[in-house]
Amino acid sequence: ASTCLIPLASQPEVRLHYVNKTNMTRFGKILEDLDTFAVWIAYRHNQGPDVDLGTTPNHIPFNAVTACVDKINLQNRIIRSDLDIVM
Repeated sequence: ASTCLIPLASQPEVRLHYVNKTNMTRFGKILEDLDTFAVWIAYRHNQGPDVDLGTTPNHIPFNAVTACVDKINLQNRIIRSDLDIVM
């Protein structure tokens, strides 16, 4: 399993990139990170478990395309900026 941490609580300097002037979390920035993480997982999946990332690829060249999302429902309608986010 792969995870990615967005350290909003543990690294205040990172939080500055994720909040707007009303101190609300920038949802678009979270979606950008989710998109990047999806491509990273696809690359890692195709690389295979025996090869570290950053070494010579263990696969033929390929293009990764992420999907379009039509609707997202948030339970609380807010993403808190005082907690770390784990994807």
